Amino acid sequence: MLFDKLCGIVERPAALYAPVRGERFPPALTVELLKVRRVAEEASIFEFPVTPHDVDFREDVIRENRELLGDRFCLPFRTVAVEDKASCVILQDTVPNAKGLAPERFFVEIYPVFANEEHYIRRDRSWEFQLLRMLDTPEDAMKVVWGTLSDLRYEDYRLPRAPVQYGCGGAMMATKKGVFHYALGEAARDDVKHALDNVRIGIEELAYANMPSRWVVEILTAQSREAAKAGRLRRAHQRPRFTTLTPDELRKLFGREDDRERKSPVAHQRRGHWRLLQSERFAKSGLKGRHLWIEATWVGETEAVVGNKKYIVRTDL
Repeated sequence: MLFDKLCGIVERPAALYAPVRGERFPPALTVELLKVRRVAEEASIFEFPVTPHDVDFREDVIRENRELLGDRFCLPFRTVAVEDKASCVILQDTVPNAKGLAPERFFVEIYPVFANEEHYIRRDRSWEFQLLRMLDTPEDAMKVVWGTLSDLRYEDYRLPRAPVQYGCGGAMMATKKGVFHYALGEAARDDVKHALDNVRIGIEELAYANMPSRWVVEILTAQSREAAKAGRLRRAHQRPRFTTLTPDELRKLFGREDDRERKSPVAHQRRGHWRLLQSERFAKSGLKGRHLWIEATWVGETEAVVGNKKYIVRTDL
């Protein structure tokens, strides 16, 4: 996973990295690498095994519940890594429990320098790859970009994405053996600006996971929550991972597609709905006649073991 690649890059002390063209690393780069390391250390992982431009997350979310890309947006955890086939984006609330898209959030993106062109809208990067190889860029090189963004706006899925406020942290090309190119602050503006498209897709993927028609599922293995070796960061297989499924996909996963003879109810989604309070017991409190919104819930079993993995429907996310 790309997340594991990032861990391999940032877990080493900066002093152990190979020099860049014989230069010493400036203290500012050491500080930035430690910042990225702390973010990676805290991250919970959401997996979307899709090519982003093949699925219009933004359209689906706005059609179903526009507020999920507005005032109701929030990260399920303070630090979340969202990985799809194109890149891995980590988002962190700079203020805990931030709501909406206006608050500032810190981000990190990692993707292969020699990326699979099928995973991106912009194709034919052969000239760019040729130039990078002429500069002796390693084939396993990764691009890491970090910064901040705030004041996102989503007005209509048919319109271009609105501008966003952003701050430049830095960018580097590296392998687990060393950093061989970097830029900090304003020198990294072009890289940060380019990364914003994938960061916004990561935000749209999280909003997609929060749609009422989908459920967040936690995936655990025997190695989940396994401690990392001294000085190293836990890899993806050592952490709980999350994905999003529809009720039909959940029933199929639990093997309950055609089970109609069980005494307990077949697992299903109970949709969110408005309830009219009509009983006389609500009269004294003044609630009688009012409508109360009942959140969607998952009815039935919420856990299943399939192979060597345990799946848990997270009704609290």
